Formats: sequence, structure tokens, C-alpha cells
Amino acid sequence: MSGALNHRLALNALIALLILFPLFVVLTLVSPLTLFGAGKADAEGDRQRLFNLAQEHFDAAKSPEDFLQAATLYESILSGGYENGAICFDLGNAYMRAGRPGSALAAYRRAQRLLPRDPYVDANLRAALAALPDAPRLEGAGDAWWKRVFFWHASLAEHERLWFAAAAWAAAFLLAAVRLLAFPQAGRGRSSLGWGTLVTLAFSAVFSLSAGLGYQEEAQTRHGVVLRETTARKGNGESYAPAFDKAVKEGAEFIISEQRGEWLAVRFSGAGEAWVPAKDAVVY
Repeated sequence: MSGALNHRLALNALIALLILFPLFVVLTLVSPLTLFGAGKADAEGDRQRLFNLAQEHFDAAKSPEDFLQAATLYESILSGGYENGAICFDLGNAYMRAGRPGSALAAYRRAQRLLPRDPYVDANLRAALAALPDAPRLEGAGDAWWKRVFFWHASLAEHERLWFAAAAWAAAFLLAAVRLLAFPQAGRGRSSLGWGTLVTLAFSAVFSLSAGLGYQEEAQTRHGVVLRETTARKGNGESYAPAFDKAVKEGAEFIISEQRGEWLAVRFSGAGEAWVPAKDAVVY
């Protein structure tokens, strides 16, 4: 009797753990956002006011200078690490109307990270690229092996990949809990749920790997766009010889290796490595 009771208590403890774990995962992902929103209500209000003002400037704009003022307001909303795909999209539109396709390209790239399936972002990004036909494009943007294996990766934003992983883990643990609770004895139902749990765990591992690799790439890799025609050099200073025969054109995209003071060590696709002044580029 005592042995059966202890077994039942242990089983109940395991079931509670299996049920509480996915809840912990969800709360881990949600609570920082909730606390951020609660603690930053004033900041959100300021952003909303700036957004309304930027929209008013954009709608009333009649000249490139007017659109540039609207872009400046959108930039101020995105300062301090704040990210919003719709505002990045609006920023790109303002820069395009202001006649600055290089700045627009960077804004659309940022928007694409957050809104990867938005057809308007994709269309306007293509328009910005078409306006800069001779500028080097990003190299190896989709060449990583795991992006080919995880074919869904490019169509999901970072937070969506995290949610898919968390949901898969939650489903796997809930299936395991149901298997232990509803089918304590061996049988067809217990076996089916066991296989279902294993399959769900496999999906959980795959989605987690996709989310982890994507997060690592975005955290460790910085990209940039040349804002105006500039001379790339072999070192971090004007005294160094030019790295290429020709100046680097507006809209040239690159990956940053390091930064020293006011200079960026960058890698251009098909051209190699060089240093460019930070003032002539935008980093995202």
C-alpha cells in the first residue's frame, strides 16, 4: 500500500512538472514583454505622439526636404534599440520619396527582418534595389546550410521562431503528461501517445535549433549600407591608400568585421574587405 502510494505521489509530481514546464517557458517569453510594456508606458506614449507627427509630416510633404523631416521623426522613434517593422517600412518610404535610396534600402532590410512575409515590404525593397543597380549586394544572405534545411526560416521573424519552438515543447510535455495520467497501463493508447510525444519532441528540437541559429546570426552579424559615394581604404584612416580602383557607390551593402573609432572594417560581395568611414554608412 505504501509502495503504491509513493508511486502515485511520484507520478503526480512528474505530471505537475510536465505541465508546469511549458507554462514556465511561456511566462519566460511573455513576462519580459509585459513588464516592459507596463514599465515603459510613458515611452510608448511618446512614440505614439512622434508617430502621429511623422505621419502628418509624411502626408503633407511636397518636397524631398519635407520627406526627409518625416524620416528624421521615424528615426527618432526607432532610437534606443526599439524595433518595429511597420515604422521601419514607413521610414524606408520616407527616404525613397526624399531621394535617398541607400537609406531606404537599409530601412527596408530592417523591416524585412520583422515582417518577412509582408508583400509591400518585399515590393518596396525590390524598388530600392532597382534604384541602385550597380551597388554590391549582400553576399551569402541565404547560403547557410541550416537555412536550406530549415526551409521555413526566412519566412518567420525571430519572435515567431521562438514561439513555434516554445509551442512545440509545450505540446510534447502535455502529450507526455496525458500519456502518464490517462493511460497508466500498457496499451494501444499509451503506445500511440508515446510515439506522438517522440515526434513532437523531434519537432521541438528542430524548431529550437532553427530559432537558436537565427538568433546567433542576428546577434553576431551586423550589416550596413553605404549612404553616399565614398572611398574605401586599406586602413582605418584617410592616410591609407584606396582599397579599390573606383569609389564605392551609394547602396553598396556589406557585412561589418569590426569598428575602430570612426571607421568600419567591412566585407563587400565580390570586392573583398576594406575600411569605410562610419559617417558614410548606416548600420543595422
